This record gives sequence, C-alpha cells and structure tokens, in this order.
Amino acid sequence: IIRAAERIQAVEAELANQAELLDLMTMRYVLGMATRLDTLQAAVTLANIRPQLSIAKADLRNEGSRLNALMGRRPEEPLQIANEQVVETDSLNDAMALEMAQNRPDIMAQALFVDILRKNRQAQIADNRPYLTMYGSYGYVGRTTDTMFDEGHDSWMASVALNIPLFDGMYTRGRVAETEGRIRRTEAELTGWRRDVQVEVMEILANLRMARQVLDAVILNQERSEEVLEESLLMLQLGKINYLDVLVSESNRADARSNVIDARYEVLVLTASLKRALGYSPLVGLSEIPGLVPEVN
Repeated sequence: IIRAAERIQAVEAELANQAELLDLMTMRYVLGMATRLDTLQAAVTLANIRPQLSIAKADLRNEGSRLNALMGRRPEEPLQIANEQVVETDSLNDAMALEMAQNRPDIMAQALFVDILRKNRQAQIADNRPYLTMYGSYGYVGRTTDTMFDEGHDSWMASVALNIPLFDGMYTRGRVAETEGRIRRTEAELTGWRRDVQVEVMEILANLRMARQVLDAVILNQERSEEVLEESLLMLQLGKINYLDVLVSESNRADARSNVIDARYEVLVLTASLKRALGYSPLVGLSEIPGLVPEVN
C-alpha cells in the first residue's frame, strides 16, 4: 500500500511538471518561439500521463482491499495507513545473524521435540526392566466408634514386591525401535532445517546489501536527473534546446523516481524478511536485536 501510494505521488508530480511544461510551450508558441508540433507533443505527453495516474489509484485500491481481507474486514472499507517505514542502514554482523537464526522459535521447538522423544524412549526401556513395588497402611479397627481408638485396636501393614518382566511378546522392543526411528528422522529433519535457515539468512543478507547499494545509486541518479531537468527547462526558456530534449530529461527523471520507489520497497521487504528469519518481529529495529549491529567505538 505504501509503495502504491508513493507511485501515485510520483505520477502526480510528473503530471504537474508536464502541465507546467505545456503552459511553457503554449507561451513559446504564442510568442513564435516554438512550433505547433512542439505544443502538440507536450499536450499528448500530458494526456498519456493521466491514465497512469488512474492505474496507480486502482492499484492502491486493490492493495487496500487485500489488506482489509487479511484483517477480516470488508474489502471496500476505508483505510488510513501511516507511512512510518524507515529504511535502516545499520551494518550487520553476519556471524551473529547466522547464530541467532539457529535459535529462532521453530528450530528450538523441533530440538525440544527431539529431547522429548529421547526421554520417551528411556521410559519405554524402563518398562521392561525389574522394579520394586512398596505398599504400606496404618489404621484403627473397632466394632463401635467409641472403642475404635482404644489401646490395641491400631493395625499396620507393609509389603514389598519385586517385579521381573519375563516376556511381553516383543512389544516393548518394538515400541523402542519405533521411537528410535522417529528420533533419527526428526534429527535428520532438524539438521536439514538448520541448513535451510543458514542458506535463507545468507541469501537475505547478500540481497539486502545489494538492495542498499542499488538504493544509494538510484537516489543519486534521481538527484542528478532533477538537476538535468531543471537545467533543461531553463535552456528551453532561453531557446537553446528543443522540446524533445526536455521530454527526454522528464522521462529520465520519472524513471529515476520510480526506481527509487522500487529500491526503497525492496530494502524494506528484505529488512523485514531478515528480522523474521532471525525470529523477531518486523516491527523491531535492527539496532534493538542484541548483537546484530556491531557497536561503534
């Protein structure tokens, strides 16, 4: 939704800039400094941008409908989204990230399940071993309640029994073998999960660094395209360049801004994916995760 809203803002800015350019070309045409073709091209370009704005607004409505559906609301209900997403550029400790990923809740739950199976196996083995049974009792015996607690009416009993299992039809042995098989299978699954987690975290870290570099590059490109467009407009007013040069500068500026929106979105998504892979909520800042961001002396 945030990306769709930013696209609308970008198209609106491009539309306003093109409308200003059309006014400039109209004024130059009236003064005899531009041809009718230049003015017509500016009008056509402005007309082509308006459908882009409609498409961007439709995308925003569709994304809002999806979010409403995910939250259990009616798709057409209004939404107000606060754009508080900040691009985090903290340096990351790869070794700590890989270590933390091994201790995330789903991995620890699987490891705990392996421990439970091992204790269950020990209990099953103990069922087929000799064991002692002890029993004791103490009380009073009497014909009437008033003589029940008289001297000599108390009694006690104690017994000890040794139980030696001889044969159970291989039932216990089969249960133990079944549990051992489950332990080996679960341990193999756990090992595979740990490796998959390492691959996932390493891939996210690599993609995140690349996305940050791309974002820095497209931001710089956008700043330069803004400067080129301003200079082109000034040169057009002075009659030193034609409208096509300005149109190229405007197109480059629009592409640069679109690239910034996409690159920023990619960094935000990868940052959230990294936090989730480490077992943290995407709402937690990178600097709030212990040990992930190296301390600067």
